[in-house]
Amino acid sequence: MTLQSLSGTATNVTLGSHVGYAPTAQYGPMAVKLQLVTFRLNGRPVRIKIHESASITEGDHLIAAGDEKQGTLEALAVKNLPPAPFTTIHTSSPSTEESPPSSSPSR
Repeated sequence: MTLQSLSGTATNVTLGSHVGYAPTAQYGPMAVKLQLVTFRLNGRPVRIKIHESASITEGDHLIAAGDEKQGTLEALAVKNLPPAPFTTIHTSSPSTEESPPSSSPSR
């Protein structure tokens, strides 16, 4: 399956938890609590399961990459992008005709 990426502004952000299992060599499968974060990017649903707490809030500009399953992007990675820098647009006033420099009499 090919990874897909999606970027946009996060909306409908919900945080929850999910119990998963991680293999261990000594004890077999061990229960692990995962953070489940669901949100929408450009109207498309995205879900990611992570071990740490998530810092995703409504209005964040994100890029997510993963596999699409049943219409939802199951993200393997999400990056919070910095806001776009403000740009200053310089406008110039209409050009005015300049008079030629006056010549001063030489002595």
